[in-house]
Amino acid sequence: MDVESEFDNFSQVNYPHFHESGNFVLDLFSISICLEIIIGNLLVIIVAFRYKCFGSKSTNRYIISLAVSDLTIGVIVIPLNILEIAKYHLLFLFQEISVISSIFNLTVLSMDRYMAIRKPIGYSRKLTTRQVNINIFLVWFSTLVIVKLPHIMDYACIGTHDEDSAICDFLHGKEILVVILLLIFYLPLILMICFNVGTYRLALASLTLKRRRSRLKTKFNYITNDENSGINNGVDLDGNEMSRFSALMIQHKLSFTLGLIMLVFIVCWAPFFIVSTIICLCSECTQFLAPIHNFAIWLGVVNSGMNPIIHFILSRKFRTSIKSLFCLTSASSKSYVPRFSSVTRSTNTSNVLSGKFKSSSNGI
Repeated sequence: MDVESEFDNFSQVNYPHFHESGNFVLDLFSISICLEIIIGNLLVIIVAFRYKCFGSKSTNRYIISLAVSDLTIGVIVIPLNILEIAKYHLLFLFQEISVISSIFNLTVLSMDRYMAIRKPIGYSRKLTTRQVNINIFLVWFSTLVIVKLPHIMDYACIGTHDEDSAICDFLHGKEILVVILLLIFYLPLILMICFNVGTYRLALASLTLKRRRSRLKTKFNYITNDENSGINNGVDLDGNEMSRFSALMIQHKLSFTLGLIMLVFIVCWAPFFIVSTIICLCSECTQFLAPIHNFAIWLGVVNSGMNPIIHFILSRKFRTSIKSLFCLTSASSKSYVPRFSSVTRSTNTSNVLSGKFKSSSNGI
């Protein structure tokens, strides 16, 4: 028996069951997790599609793709396991698709956040819908290729009628499983860390813009104090600078939310991939790691329902959009319209003051 078959049998025996006869607590917990995953991710998809409340058009589409990945667990994996109408291999196949696509979606999202912080206005203007759709297609296409990769390799060896060759020995050995784990988890993890560190460094660099904003506020107060005298000191608020700063702050807040989502995903799924790597390298450890493997899969399944909760807690726009969706507050248009911010208020007020100064100077 090769390493892949041994690992597959180990996973099949120790795959967690979401239903046991007479275990009411397990059934209730499984159904609750399933409903939370379905309802939460459906809300994310609908809100992102209808109100565009997650920033740029690219970010909204990537978040929809990520929600579809999580929705696979709640719609297919858990219900089929509870009803016991599907075999292990089918359940594990859909779980693989969900996990790998989530990893790739998060990697693309981290890259998108890095570029959005680096060029907050230019990036959103240059990135087309076609490019975003191509990226999402590549995410799902590469996911399906990796999921079917063991079958493709088996077919290639059988087709050559030389199953004892060095290449086939490599394809059926533990080395290829480690390579697959590197491709689907460890390498994307390194990329996510690099992009998020870069985003953090750019955010620190943007502190200079905060200093500029404080100076602009000081100038604005100076103009306001001189309004009654009708004297224009020649100091005007830079509307472009304020709008650039406002766009950058929105990107920072969204990057923090998505960075937290990535951190939670890594914490929830890292035990599973670490245990899987140990099983590939140490076949004698399989029986010892069975309880940990079971818990790791449960932890990963629970992660599929955590993203909507994070969005709801940290995103005011997401909460407002849900209220609009259920007619709890007025929504004047299909697109999400943010509230009248202090930045916009300051810019508009400066324009009014400039008009007053011009009229007063003409009167003099």
